[in-house]
Amino acid sequence: MKLLLKNGEGKPSYSLTMAVAAFVATLVWYILSIFTHIKGFDIRAFDGGAAMAFLSPLLLNYYGAKSLDAKRMVEDK
Repeated sequence: MKLLLKNGEGKPSYSLTMAVAAFVATLVWYILSIFTHIKGFDIRAFDGGAAMAFLSPLLLNYYGAKSLDAKRMVEDK
């Protein structure tokens, strides 16, 4: 069973799935950084630079794939 999100055309998309998963992971890190300690676990402070270094390549991959798909649709017409 594949757990891939579908793009606007209804096709499974690895790049969209990776971008959404990275965004959710970063959002959870941001929310958990409100607390410094939860049941024996130390939580690092949120670092915007590290978050952007994590998200940027995945978002560029998604938007790059999206623009290539758009070019292919134009060429096919």
